[in-house]
Amino acid sequence: MLALAERRRRRMFPEPRNGAHQYMQNLRGANTNTLFIAYTVCHGIVGQETPGVYNNPSTVVFTFNGTRRPEHFIEYFHFQKATIQHIDPVLIRRVTQWMLEDFRANRGIFPDFIVVLRDHVREGMHDTVGVKV
Repeated sequence: MLALAERRRRRMFPEPRNGAHQYMQNLRGANTNTLFIAYTVCHGIVGQETPGVYNNPSTVVFTFNGTRRPEHFIEYFHFQKATIQHIDPVLIRRVTQWMLEDFRANRGIFPDFIVVLRDHVREGMHDTVGVKV
C-alpha cells in the first residue's frame, strides 16, 4: 500500500491508456502544435416492450487535446433526441470554437494544424461529413 501511495505522489499526470500515447507519438502530436478533434454519435436504443420508442437519448462525444499537456484529452458530451440522425452543424461550430479558445487559453497560441477524426460514418455518408460542416 505504501508503494502505491509513493508512486501516486511521484507521478503528476496519469499515464495514457489504450495506446493513446503511442498514437500521439506516431502522429507527432505531442511535439507539434496540432489540435486533434474527434467526435462520434451513439444513438439511443428502442425497447422491445415499446417498439418505436427510444429509451435513451443519442449521445454525441467530442474529445480534443486542449490541455497544457498535448497528449491529454478533454471530453465533452452532448445529449439529443434519439430520432435525430445527425449532429446539428450549429452545435459543431459552437463546440469547435470553444475547443479553439480552450486550446489557445492553455497553450498561449492557436494550433498550426487541426486533425478531425469522425467515427461511425455509414458507407453512403462519407461525402457528407466534410460538406455539411
